Amino acid sequence: MNKKEKVVFEAISKAYSDASVQNDPELSRLLLTSAQSLEKGESHKSISKYLLTHSFKAPNAINDLYNDIKKEAESHRGAASIGIWLNNH
Repeated sequence: MNKKEKVVFEAISKAYSDASVQNDPELSRLLLTSAQSLEKGESHKSISKYLLTHSFKAPNAINDLYNDIKKEAESHRGAASIGIWLNNH
């Protein structure tokens, strides 16, 4: 795992240990599967999908996780677009 993936993995782990998440079998399973996918180098977009399909109604731990993942995704997109912007001028 690279550094960004480790940050996301740790955020998933933190959310997974939250009592409100542990009391929800669907969320527990989702986070476990997401962490396992991340370890294999696969996508972990299922968390965003869960929030969308549940109208962003989720325990605070899941909203915090989403915000952490969103920050990582935005920083990656920003870094990736620098080359595009510089090459267009």
